[in-house]
Amino acid sequence: MSSSNPLKLPEILSHVGKFVPLNHLPSCVLVSQAWRHAFTPYIWRHIVLDEVKPHLPETTHANSHLVKRIDFKCSVLQEHVALSYPNLESLHLTGQKQNKNSLKLILQHPTLTRLQLEHLWSDYQSAFWDQLLEFRYLRDLTLANVTVGEEDVDKFWQFCTQLERLDFRLIWSNQGNLSSMEFPCLKEIKIRLARTNEVPLSLEMIERCPNLRSLHWGINEREGDKQFVARVVQLITSGTWPELESIDSESYNLTNNDLSQIMAGMAQIKVLNIGCSWDAFGRNSTDLLRPHFSGLKELRLGFSITETGPLGQEIMSSCPLLEKLTVPRINAVDIVRGPPWVCLRLKQLSAKFCFHPKSVELLQPLVFDRLSKLIRLEDLCIDKISDDSLLIKLHLQETFDLRLVRGLGKLSTLRSLCVLSFLDTEQSMGQEEVDWMLKHWTSLADISGTFNMSEPRFDAKLRERLEDRGIRTKGSENLDTDEESQWDEESI
Repeated sequence: MSSSNPLKLPEILSHVGKFVPLNHLPSCVLVSQAWRHAFTPYIWRHIVLDEVKPHLPETTHANSHLVKRIDFKCSVLQEHVALSYPNLESLHLTGQKQNKNSLKLILQHPTLTRLQLEHLWSDYQSAFWDQLLEFRYLRDLTLANVTVGEEDVDKFWQFCTQLERLDFRLIWSNQGNLSSMEFPCLKEIKIRLARTNEVPLSLEMIERCPNLRSLHWGINEREGDKQFVARVVQLITSGTWPELESIDSESYNLTNNDLSQIMAGMAQIKVLNIGCSWDAFGRNSTDLLRPHFSGLKELRLGFSITETGPLGQEIMSSCPLLEKLTVPRINAVDIVRGPPWVCLRLKQLSAKFCFHPKSVELLQPLVFDRLSKLIRLEDLCIDKISDDSLLIKLHLQETFDLRLVRGLGKLSTLRSLCVLSFLDTEQSMGQEEVDWMLKHWTSLADISGTFNMSEPRFDAKLRERLEDRGIRTKGSENLDTDEESQWDEESI
């Protein structure tokens, strides 16, 4: 029986390409003609242009048919409009001022399924609304700092009837024919409003979305936020959105009572983000959330937990589908005494891990053992954002000592880690730790934090070493780098 190398099969190579980091793809295309054919589409599928690199690569024309998404974090130039991308699906225009070229680029691609547009010059906004109804395939629209004029508002409402997702920060002139409209296709809405007087119109719109599954809101003014929260509670408890499964609130006014009513009115909860509220997650909220643990995918509680109970550990040992988690604190004792974590799909984790000072040396390696199982983790944040009075009262120490002698080596399994943040934590790392990170965390792109609090100049050298390898760093700006260091700079 003959055996063949699976990595020579085009369908296998094409599938493997989905998982290869972007910075490794150029090397892959040099292996063979088959690899070149399989991996080249993944190099070109997503183009990002910004103020530093605003120009297209010379080979773009030959590969324009492979481009599926373009992000413009700069103004659109004439050279960008000169090319057409026949298979373009997603266009993101987020530069400070989008101009006539931006409008041309949009209109050249009527088969777009996703569009993000910010800061379009007022001279071109009316033309944009005139053409919008021609985009029959567009299902996902993000608009920011764009005005809906009196003559355009009904065009906008009509276009919204075909959308499945809408993210908007708009300036309204009037409601037009909204009272006669309904938006049965809209399943996800993200609303960001600056002023209270914009709230009533936005509320009237979301009331007309009977199949809504996901609602995200952020209202700048306190009074407007309170109005929005009160009405959302009424709509959920009255059964307006029977399919609602995701709540993402930036509200500082959400109370424990509000949240309890919201959760009680939802048949299922897959996403619950209430990280901005200081008084939203009490024990009754915990009881209401437990029945949804098996299907929970994203949870952000931020500062909203006011007790040190083992909720963080309970969540991590009860939510097998969880991909994103933010909790204010997790006690190491609860982790060690509790059952194993089942959240093996976790990609983002933000928490303060707490130890009694006398138990750090014993417990930290055991906690690292648990973390090492989260092999899909891409973003780990253990920042000390502010002094936690509750931890001070209980004489607990926050977060990890990120040194190899304290067990850091156990985390070599986190090969997908891209972002690490340990801002304002007391660290005393050296060159050995940085070299270890470079060796084992090959996907690392961003690090925030001070590597060595007591040796500012040495810390700066460690950061420089990482930046030389293309890793962005921040966190030592407040340190006095003029102090003498005991470290020999040539040893770095």
